[in-house]
Amino acid sequence: MPFLQYIRYGLFVLAMALCATLPLAAQSDPILDRLTVEDGLSQGYISCITQDREGFLWIGTRNGLNRYDGREFRVFFNDPLDPYSISGNIPLSIADWGDYLLVGTLGNGLNVFDKKTQRFYRLRSKQGLPEGNYAEIKVDQHNRVWCRVSLRNGQRILLRLVLAGQPVQTDTPYWEATEVQIWEFGQLEIRSICQTEAFIWGIDGGKLFQIDKNTGSVRKLDMKAPLNSAFVAGDGSVWFYGDTGIGKLNGTRQTWWDTDFFINHALYDEQKGSLLIIRARDVLQFDASTLKTASLQVSDGQRLLSSDFGVILTAFCDASGIIWTGTNGYGLLKHSPRLHRFKTYFKGKSVYRPVLTDAQNAVGVLLRSERKILDVPDTGPMQLPAQPVIFSRIAIDGNGNQWMVMERNDRDLELYKRPANPSAAWEFVLKYACGRVTNFTLETDTENNVWITFMQQLIKYDPAKKKLKHFDFSGVLDGKYNVKALAGTPGGFWWIGTDKGLVQAIPWKDGFRFALLRTIPEEHRNIQNNNINALMADPVDPAVLWIGTLGGGLSRLDTRNMQFRHYNIRNGFPDNVIYGILTDENHTLWMSSNRGIICLEPATGTVKNFTVKDGLPTNEFNVWAYARRVDGTMLFGCVEGLVAFHPRDFIDNPFAPGISITGLEVNNRRIAVGDSSGLLQQSIEFTRRLKLPASGNSITIYFAALEYTIPSKNGFRYYLKGAEPEWTHSTTDNKASYLNLAPGSYTFLVRACNSDGVWNETPAALEITILPPWYRSKWAYAAYALLLLSLAYGVLRFYLHRQRLHDKLAFEQREA
Repeated sequence: MPFLQYIRYGLFVLAMALCATLPLAAQSDPILDRLTVEDGLSQGYISCITQDREGFLWIGTRNGLNRYDGREFRVFFNDPLDPYSISGNIPLSIADWGDYLLVGTLGNGLNVFDKKTQRFYRLRSKQGLPEGNYAEIKVDQHNRVWCRVSLRNGQRILLRLVLAGQPVQTDTPYWEATEVQIWEFGQLEIRSICQTEAFIWGIDGGKLFQIDKNTGSVRKLDMKAPLNSAFVAGDGSVWFYGDTGIGKLNGTRQTWWDTDFFINHALYDEQKGSLLIIRARDVLQFDASTLKTASLQVSDGQRLLSSDFGVILTAFCDASGIIWTGTNGYGLLKHSPRLHRFKTYFKGKSVYRPVLTDAQNAVGVLLRSERKILDVPDTGPMQLPAQPVIFSRIAIDGNGNQWMVMERNDRDLELYKRPANPSAAWEFVLKYACGRVTNFTLETDTENNVWITFMQQLIKYDPAKKKLKHFDFSGVLDGKYNVKALAGTPGGFWWIGTDKGLVQAIPWKDGFRFALLRTIPEEHRNIQNNNINALMADPVDPAVLWIGTLGGGLSRLDTRNMQFRHYNIRNGFPDNVIYGILTDENHTLWMSSNRGIICLEPATGTVKNFTVKDGLPTNEFNVWAYARRVDGTMLFGCVEGLVAFHPRDFIDNPFAPGISITGLEVNNRRIAVGDSSGLLQQSIEFTRRLKLPASGNSITIYFAALEYTIPSKNGFRYYLKGAEPEWTHSTTDNKASYLNLAPGSYTFLVRACNSDGVWNETPAALEITILPPWYRSKWAYAAYALLLLSLAYGVLRFYLHRQRLHDKLAFEQREA
């Protein structure tokens, strides 16, 4: 590269890096995964990324070609002693070609990689092939290969190749190009190529050109500004961009947008129908159908990905819509749009007091360091009757009136009312002397009465009569305890959750009589832990009470017959600690725990668990801190802030993953195609039948679900037909082991689902035959049979000969 071009490139990267620091509109923080050498990547400088038809990702680095299946990397290096290794260690471009890959390298030509045999073949031609860097490869619908090649003299040319259908010979590492055609342009600078059905498109000298695939004729188009690259969207439109602008050609119509930022790279997301623009350190998403007519600004887009790890060099959108970007030495970055569902406020601060939500959809929280209610950004300011506040709760009655209880001075509880009119202000109702309390609860009933619990008191305020009544339940509890939750069920029953048990308030005459439910050892027909964190009446059947505990999991209590059903670790529930319980418009339960957010569909029993892998800031949540906004947004306080999300965003990923068997171990030894064991004639991914000797009857089979949102949460079901019942195993572990298999025929079958539980019902299959030992083989049994026949024949001959001798001797004695 000439010196001036180095200077220009350096200034360009610096400008893009500065541009990446420009502010974006307020939005959720992007969820970013990073894969580095610590994860198995061979090197951190990423030159190219693609996905083959099987679903594997292929990544070129400055030190080897990598294949990624979501669980592990397989790396291919040049080996001077292996003629079938890749010709160079710096792949610049990769293209899928059926059962083969085409791999262009830096200065070492073009390779054809046979996925079945795992062999690389060097491309050659009788016409000769230009030497240089094979920087971009496209395969057209006629199976012709188009390559952008940078020659050693600095010239960039376009190459069209027709490849033979197989290697030159099975025992030589070469593949023949039967036809070669070269396009050379005057500017000597072909910088990019892409294709539509009829044309190859590219950038030459900053201008857009097209080549007719059939005739080879070239046409150049004048553009508004110098261009750097081009790409094609799924609708056939051609997009092209320069340093500070991007354009679109749809038929004969051209559109151009100036940008107020530098463009490093761009591509089209077919899943979302959106334009992705990569700057030096971030990725911006624009709705392609609503772009402004004249210009694009940073604020018009949504930031999907932000990198603190070097400059982004390349980008790729895989089959399920995940965006992969490669950096200049800092590895591979992954952004999964489906993980863009959780938002965190007050990052780094523990939210463990009640979260307040009002009828105007505003949200407020109390932090330990503050004796006042803080507004949550993006929700609007919360109107409050007073500050400072030590502890507070809000409830909304059936008429839309809002009620707030505050503790402000360690002595009194203050009750306020805000009428349903949105413009109304808070009105003081009453003050109740209580001394210092550590917690209290607030609820309303179907008659719009207000209920408060604290310490040993259940208090009822009747707004119509403006009367206050209190009921003492100290008789059922001894010593000090905390009141943590309150819920009502039909018939006027109230349930009070404490850290010493569940108090039942049973209507009796003009008041209540109280009973205490506590844990009974080895008794399943009761609560499973005395420390009650949360209570909620079921929205479908209000006589059902949901109980969240600190150590006993979740319980469902039918208050009509006092029958319990428990959800805990013993029966597969994610955690035994439930801090908060909320329900959405579909009556699904959402719960906070020490293992993230748990989702339960009561009608089906389906349980889902969302953790830091899904975008949460932590798995550890807090007691008391949970609320639902009027618009349905869920709020849960955790040790790293306040988490907000809306259940409607949790739509299952519809992409059913491809499933592939990726590895084989026999007697704890990894088997590779063509190794000294001789067991695999082609790679295990393409092997359908396998024969193993009797001594190789302990096997481990590895497999992968080729969907990359959260690979560690992809699930598998498998079994070995002929050795165990159908679909015996269900796991997220990607291997299966079988020890000391008896000689015989088996079939291993495995299915896979993505991290949302969407299954690919078509299994991968591997037929396995364990041969008997030599002494139990068919030939051995034939030999045994022959030996027995020979022995029988010998015995028969012996007895016949003996009989003849006996007869002869008898005859001779008679004659004498």
